[in-house]
Amino acid sequence: MPHTKEKTTMSTRTMRAKAAETARSILSDNNVLILDTETTGLERGRYGVWDHIVDLGIADANKAVVCNMLFNPGMPMPEAASRINGITDAMLEGKPSINDYAPAISALLNGRTVVGWNIGFDDQMLTHELAEAGMPRTWHTVDAMSLYCRFMGFDRPFHKLSLAMKECGIVEEQTHRALEDVLNTIEVLRFMAACRS
Repeated sequence: MPHTKEKTTMSTRTMRAKAAETARSILSDNNVLILDTETTGLERGRYGVWDHIVDLGIADANKAVVCNMLFNPGMPMPEAASRINGITDAMLEGKPSINDYAPAISALLNGRTVVGWNIGFDDQMLTHELAEAGMPRTWHTVDAMSLYCRFMGFDRPFHKLSLAMKECGIVEEQTHRALEDVLNTIEVLRFMAACRS
């Protein structure tokens, strides 16, 4: 009977191989879109309070940009959020509301596999924003962050994209904007997909 360490190594190798195969599958699927959002904050319905999407980035698995839009949330951009994503009130002035584009976004995502880093957050925010405009949620999601954690054998559910990029030897975009995070997520997926052992 193998030692526990050997069992763990085998289990880690199996998880890594499966995660790499999933990454290859994502990158070769024409039905996949990679998505990220930037928001006014992190509130997702606690006590009935929701923050708003101000930046939406979507690309296909080949990095063809499908959406790169700023939205006016109808409120001042909180300073704390602005410090993180660099989005200011001046940048959002005159931009449309996400409600104006809800039908187009809903149609774009309809029946798709939507992949993102910590996609649960983006999915909740987008589902809420579209529901406010009367649009249903018609896509399913895959979390690239969870996939990367399995690939690396991490025993934790959360891992920063910037740290993953450093671990993969990928040069990070300096901005923390939605489209840049989409393109960086694709690079991490490519790193995983290239692993054959």
